[in-house]
Amino acid sequence: MKLAEERSYIPELDRLVVKTIYDAEPAMREAEEARQRGGDYMGSKGQRMLKACVIPMEHILRVKEESGYDLLSPDPEQWRKALAYIQANHQVFMATDKKVFTGKQTPKWA
Repeated sequence: MKLAEERSYIPELDRLVVKTIYDAEPAMREAEEARQRGGDYMGSKGQRMLKACVIPMEHILRVKEESGYDLLSPDPEQWRKALAYIQANHQVFMATDKKVFTGKQTPKWA
């Protein structure tokens, strides 16, 4: 949840700097509760999918700044790397104790 946003313009660099302050506590609490329940599953007709993580939008932007991996990119390779990075470095947002994201490339089916 975004709490505040501060914008400043640096004329010498012709750059707009945006500083966002957010509270990630609700997402971290939701992920912790899911881990304690053993994970949240969804789906129907025998197709169960595990909810792997709960990530606030502001944190997705932070991950991009930290690692360079863009979870919002149209490139699936970027998604995979970003999710593996979150699993390794930001475990508080994981909704399961299982290692669901790998650093290895998954095969593409035709």
